[in-house]
Amino acid sequence: MSFEVWYNPSDSLLLRVNVYDTDGPAGKPGTNLNKSGHNMLCTVRKDDRFVSLDLKPFDIYVKDDFIVSLELLKIYGESELGLALAGAGQEHYGSFRKYVSQDKWEKLDDRNMAYKLETSLLVSEKVAQRFEKRKSKKERKQQTVSGFVIFRGKMISEVQVVNNRTKELVLTDEKGRYRIPIRNNDILTFSKDGLKTKHLQIKDKFTVNVIMEPNE
Repeated sequence: MSFEVWYNPSDSLLLRVNVYDTDGPAGKPGTNLNKSGHNMLCTVRKDDRFVSLDLKPFDIYVKDDFIVSLELLKIYGESELGLALAGAGQEHYGSFRKYVSQDKWEKLDDRNMAYKLETSLLVSEKVAQRFEKRKSKKERKQQTVSGFVIFRGKMISEVQVVNNRTKELVLTDEKGRYRIPIRNNDILTFSKDGLKTKHLQIKDKFTVNVIMEPNE
């Protein structure tokens, strides 16, 4: 997948790519079709004009129309956010936006962000189901750690949790909970603007709660 950047004043932006079914209300984004359990992350640097991301490792299967979105995770540098991407006209859908992960989608424009997507040949539903079963079995065997991130007695959302070995990144949800794949002795980094970054080595634990401190 690739897209063209027309304007970006920031040093760099960390974005997450999401692929949704069109089963939301009035054709809005609905079910997230990325079932891999891994984030589709890409970095847009200040001088980038074309940004590409390999989607093959995520094994995304689509049957009908779908919607691709970009989610802003982090801004690097002091410049104000001003991202502009190439657009394309289309008879259906258009562009949607929401400001936080638990917000409702709203219609932004009849135009669409322009992506270039390369897809594999169609496979039967039975073949896709076999792939999904094998992938689910593999994921069940994979060790994960989960827990809550706490600041001043409250669970906090939008904390970045990174596995330093795999570079996989997740964000805590609205209840402050996270879950991320690990191996024994992996180091996790917890960070959020205004708070001290915390590094923890995971040893034979499946649940780890983290208390954050102000960045004074």
